[in-house]
Amino acid sequence: MKDMGRYEILSHVATPECSIRIIRMMETEHVAPHYHEKSVQIYTVLEHEVEAKVGDQLLMLRPYETVRIEKNVVHSVRAASGEALIMSFSIPPWTATTSTSLSRLACLGRMQADPTLDHTPDQGGPVSRPVIPVT
Repeated sequence: MKDMGRYEILSHVATPECSIRIIRMMETEHVAPHYHEKSVQIYTVLEHEVEAKVGDQLLMLRPYETVRIEKNVVHSVRAASGEALIMSFSIPPWTATTSTSLSRLACLGRMQADPTLDHTPDQGGPVSRPVIPVT
């Protein structure tokens, strides 16, 4: 099973159009590198700063800044300092029917394997347009 990192999902809502999640990460926590075969993902930082890696780009995102991650683009995110809250949108929503690699999904600690995700192991892909490069 693939390690998906250590984080906590505080809220998950699925609609026909998208999935919306609120993710909390403590300072030492992260979402491991992965990609989605069938969903575009959008992260918006709600509290504190996060470091997002999208393809080969490293981004430092502050509250209310957003990054869009295209299908098949490897990405990861970690809390930069202190506890971070992130809103994650997946379009179309994560569902069992859009998932292609359920056997590879596993998370450590508070996050348990979720059969509705379409996480896929790191295999590279095109880089989406970044918001704020880290300098």
